[in-house]
Amino acid sequence: MARLGGPGRVATLDRPLARAAPARGSIEAALVSDSGVWLPATRLPLALARLHAALVEGGRAGLRWRRLPEAASAHQKARGWARRRDPETGRFGLTCDSERVRTWLEDAGFDEIEIASAGARDHFWTLARRAHALPDFVRPGLSVLVCGLNPSPYSARSGVPFGRPGNRFWPAALRAGLARSERDPIDALRAGLGFTDLCKRVTRRASELSAEEYRLGIERLARKLLELRPGVLCFVGLDGWRRAVDRQARPGWLPGGFAGRPAYLMPSTSGLNAHADLDSLARHFGRVRRAAARG
Repeated sequence: MARLGGPGRVATLDRPLARAAPARGSIEAALVSDSGVWLPATRLPLALARLHAALVEGGRAGLRWRRLPEAASAHQKARGWARRRDPETGRFGLTCDSERVRTWLEDAGFDEIEIASAGARDHFWTLARRAHALPDFVRPGLSVLVCGLNPSPYSARSGVPFGRPGNRFWPAALRAGLARSERDPIDALRAGLGFTDLCKRVTRRASELSAEEYRLGIERLARKLLELRPGVLCFVGLDGWRRAVDRQARPGWLPGGFAGRPAYLMPSTSGLNAHADLDSLARHFGRVRRAAARG
């Protein structure tokens, strides 16, 4: 397994990952000795997003996981994780398939992911690099899952979806009552509003994305909806949906939904989109909020 790190700020984390993480960009490497022991799977995406934020770009994280046992049920093997009581301590811990962990790390903005033996049959290690990326902010039970096309360089630097100055996402979402705090994805997640992207690669322009990235992104989004089952999917960026899925798509509710969930398509909130003003964007978000409230 590759060596952690570089000189300087190295943090050993265990319980802190379950509660919070060091300040943004404050560490160059992190060692997490028992990932998932203190966390249910539902809270891992946010914990990994916080770890991503705490690392400098290019920083490394080594995480030790408990392996999914051979005796796991077919359902547990299909989803890639299960909870198991430790016979020695009596505590419940998360056991995982290595490929499921790889997906969690990719969604949290990590790349160059290596998987290695931990010297014991029931554990394994992952080493991952903190990429220039924007992590997902998700959990099961969301009222609304917002999906953008792909992150901008500004959002990847700031860690805030739709964070670029001039983007009208947050002002419109606040006006509609969909969000309650300005540019705060953690608070939004607590309130039931989550964020993901169709494509995770950071680009300055959507035209840099390939047809294959769109195809894989649609497959990834469908898997995520089947797992998280949010009340409503809100896709922000109608032109992106047209490039990825349906060139004839129109703003509003998607007939038949998407991956078994109600889905709403709306224009881009970018300040470059002169065809939509703040009031019209807020009306779109208002429709999504009301539908989610009705359940």
